[in-house]
Amino acid sequence: MSKHICMLAHVYDPKRVIFPAYIQPKLDGIRAIWLHKEKRFVSRNNKPLVLNSNLISEIVKFPFDIDGELIVPGKKFNEISGIVRHQDVTELKECIMYVIFDIINCSTNYLLRLESLENFKKNRSFAQINFLERHIVFNYQDIEIHHNIHLNQGYEGSIIRNNTPYEFKRSFNLLKIKPTKEIICKIIGLIEGTGKYEGMLGALTVETPDKKIFNVGSGFSDEEREFIWKNPAERYNNILLKVKYQDLSEYGIPRFPIFKGFKE
Repeated sequence: MSKHICMLAHVYDPKRVIFPAYIQPKLDGIRAIWLHKEKRFVSRNNKPLVLNSNLISEIVKFPFDIDGELIVPGKKFNEISGIVRHQDVTELKECIMYVIFDIINCSTNYLLRLESLENFKKNRSFAQINFLERHIVFNYQDIEIHHNIHLNQGYEGSIIRNNTPYEFKRSFNLLKIKPTKEIICKIIGLIEGTGKYEGMLGALTVETPDKKIFNVGSGFSDEEREFIWKNPAERYNNILLKVKYQDLSEYGIPRFPIFKGFKE
């Protein structure tokens, strides 16, 4: 077996996506692998994870190895890590949720693994186990739409999965979109939102120091959208803001931009 105990993601490269593919939100939790024959959880580095008996009693029913993440609603990675790795926080461990996003099976593609998971969970309910939502994407526009939805929902990014067998390595069939770079831009316009954001800010039109123009529509709270839109547009002209993004397009435009705040 490979030195990796689970499938790891490469940074998003559009050329590596095989459509139709699947997109799901990227969680900010602790990667956890359930080994059903050994009846135990291990980390991505194959170190034991000690969890409460209620979660174990639920997960032990699954007849396959599972890939997922441990989260605690409302808490960040470092806090979750502290709860998971210490054995004297039983009360807090009752709040841990195991979010399943794949079955570990190297002989079937992702769609068949999903079907196995869906068939097993029918007519079953769980208190500390959840299943990560996913959507099928047919083109790059679909990816951008769902990724922006994930950011607006508060997730740290997105994961794209090709419909291929599970691999015990860092694979180009698993891609992560997570804004990591930052740029200071100037606001040059406001765009009204549509749908749930009608009557609020939809996006800011901004300009980079080298005169590249693009829209930033993710990263705002509903309160920020409402406040910005209801105040005079000229108040924001030439105001500077911080934008995080993953990389630059071939035209020098930040890809997957997200609002991180106004520059003081």
